[in-house]
Amino acid sequence: MELKYVIFDGSMPVIFGGYFQHKEVRAGEVTSAGFCSIREVPTPEDSMICTPTMFSAEVWGESVGLGVKSDPHDAELIERMLNSM
Repeated sequence: MELKYVIFDGSMPVIFGGYFQHKEVRAGEVTSAGFCSIREVPTPEDSMICTPTMFSAEVWGESVGLGVKSDPHDAELIERMLNSM
């Protein structure tokens, strides 16, 4: 599934499905937006410690409707949000 995202106020990511348009999601001042993919980061099989699931993100593109582009730093914001849950 294609995922989209919007970053509000420079630090708050919102991720949603491709069936919505970027401009339909409103939660503050839009600072960047685009498309993203999220992958689970594998944990070592020999690890004796139970670690929480970790994720990595990749961002690209832009939102034509909002007139903003993705920013490479957005991947870090998305990862931070997902990995803090």
